[in-house]
Amino acid sequence: MKKAWRYGALCLLLYLLALAVTAPARLVVRLLPEHISTSGVTGTVWGGQLLNLRWKNISSGDVSWRWGWYNGLPGVYVMAQGGPVEGNAHIGWLGSWRVSDARLTADAQPLLALSGVMLPLEAQGELTLTLKTLRMTPAACLALEGQLDWHEARLGALGQGLALGEPQLTLRCEGQRIHGVLRQALAPLPFSAQGSLDYSGEYRVSGQTGPTDALPAPWPQMINSVTRPAPDGQRTMEVSGKWTLHRR
Repeated sequence: MKKAWRYGALCLLLYLLALAVTAPARLVVRLLPEHISTSGVTGTVWGGQLLNLRWKNISSGDVSWRWGWYNGLPGVYVMAQGGPVEGNAHIGWLGSWRVSDARLTADAQPLLALSGVMLPLEAQGELTLTLKTLRMTPAACLALEGQLDWHEARLGALGQGLALGEPQLTLRCEGQRIHGVLRQALAPLPFSAQGSLDYSGEYRVSGQTGPTDALPAPWPQMINSVTRPAPDGQRTMEVSGKWTLHRR
């Protein structure tokens, strides 16, 4: 009787393991927020692919994943390709969410549309986000070392384009706030800014830019409308508020 019970338990265990190993990837879709859509899914929960993952007006193309060991820790390798947002990252959990060696690229215009900027701007160029380290919990950001580069940056307004050079944003965190420093040293519009964003969406930004007199219309009017003059001829700004994702 005991031997039969052991055989039965072993068979049940093997059956459960087989179910876990072959669990279909569609179970992952059920974990996605309602406003994220996908056109299809293949594979298993341990290694699969979501087709045309889309959030608001941003599509990441196809997203694939596979579980494994990374830097001696269990985690999942995620890769997005075939869309305006592409990249890869290692994601794991060990008392906190950990993201390492992440690199994402995206067109500038879709992300500008999400920023909620009210000015009539169009953005050109490619954004590259590099995250060397990100460790966070639902309550706090424990570590962040990242950088956002805007390659061949260009803004357009009312038919007039303005080349910006190569703006660069460095990122770090402390508690519930993410801090950033933005720099762009090249003419015709050098500028710098510092800011922070907390978990609730509250933000604070301060910055300065060079004189706007030499800029073509409509840039002086637009920049002067959101900045104030400083004694050294620079233009400065300080803004704060609550950031909410722009819906389109």
